[in-house]
Amino acid sequence: MDSQARRRLIEKVLAMMEGDAELPAVSLEDFFDGNTDEQSIGVNLLADRHPGLAEFRRVLFDIRERPDVQGVFLELTEVPDPDDEADADIWPVACVAFIVTSAPLDEVKAWTAPLHPRDVCEGWCVGPGVAVPIPDPGLRPGMRPVRAWLL
Repeated sequence: MDSQARRRLIEKVLAMMEGDAELPAVSLEDFFDGNTDEQSIGVNLLADRHPGLAEFRRVLFDIRERPDVQGVFLELTEVPDPDDEADADIWPVACVAFIVTSAPLDEVKAWTAPLHPRDVCEGWCVGPGVAVPIPDPGLRPGMRPVRAWLL
């Protein structure tokens, strides 16, 4: 695990979480670069269904490369204390992948099927005034967020 990348990610997410004004969602690079914690994503999947950190990475990066996808972001829900030595080997936990796409919902479900998402639905699912990775004015025509629960 890259401890400097971990600290940068934690500090970034903690800043996002201050005041509940921003969805704590980060780029795939922010989440995966330096991450070796297999339990940082898909945390509630049984061992025989967990595809592994490398497969989560491959599938999500492949999805992001599709021409009908504007972006893929991971929402972090559990963030360890960067200064607690007991948490030094724990990476922040991602529970949701946001896929900004024009593809039909059934296609997105098929793309994410290898990750065994609990649910795939449309929308950022945030309160009014909460900043999201791509606000409505920044969405390309036909694009909308799809939320894949990776629990």
